[in-house]
Amino acid sequence: MAWLAIASLLLVLTWLFDFLGARSATQPLRVSGSTVIIPADRQGHYRAEGEINGQPVKFLLDTGATAVAIPEKLAQQLGLKKGQQIQLQTANGIARGYMTRLEQVRLGSIRVNNVRAVISPGLGGDILLGMSFLRHLNWRHANNELILEPQSTGIGAEG
Repeated sequence: MAWLAIASLLLVLTWLFDFLGARSATQPLRVSGSTVIIPADRQGHYRAEGEINGQPVKFLLDTGATAVAIPEKLAQQLGLKKGQQIQLQTANGIARGYMTRLEQVRLGSIRVNNVRAVISPGLGGDILLGMSFLRHLNWRHANNELILEPQSTGIGAEG
């Protein structure tokens, strides 16, 4: 009976670690010319590694975010300067944040220059890659993947 309890506990712990690991893991993106394809994680989110101003970062793509939102601690590590203080409407209510500009945001072969962003002291985890970046792209969902392509208006794509 004790072995059954231990086996059950190990099974639950394995599932828990697998679940928690999947929440924070970025998915390997695929690049085909100027097209970037990101598979959804187990929770249906799109996470990917990219760059801000040439420095590697992890993104959570968020079409509900008006701008790219960066946790304050990460913004400091990236050397971003706080601009005008603003009020942010978040899922947890009103918060304060600071405007900033990103020289370049890169996701696979896609790069966008001069991107509006917000430094958010209350944000933890990955950078929210919001509409100030995504509005420069054509994007669609298909087969549990997010397919991103640059619009023809001056967005860099390296193939």
